[in-house]
Amino acid sequence: MPSNQITSFAAKVLSALPAANLPGAANNYQSSPATVTPSDKGDGRIDYYLKENLTFFGRFSARLQNQTVAAAIPGPSGGDADLFRSYDRSIALGSTWTVDPKSVVDIRMDSPGWKARISRLRS
Repeated sequence: MPSNQITSFAAKVLSALPAANLPGAANNYQSSPATVTPSDKGDGRIDYYLKENLTFFGRFSARLQNQTVAAAIPGPSGGDADLFRSYDRSIALGSTWTVDPKSVVDIRMDSPGWKARISRLRS
């Protein structure tokens, strides 16, 4: 493209792009940015034996994960990294009642919860 047809805005954007790291005039930039995924998780459980034939349990689980995905083209003309944050938690309750040697009543309940947010990180 002739240089007199490049606007000042386009010239500024092109000057902020990283230099080519592969030979050739096209498809000459390769990038493999790292993706970082730290994850914190915890679980707790309690069992209660009311009688030999009647038991209860409760469990709580939680996980927080932050995944940072870097832009393929770094810098102001490429893009910023994305942060994907998820928070999971669940509660489970249950009971087992052995009525007689041939009959068992088993009750389970859970309440899963999940939230996620994607944020743009500024470099």
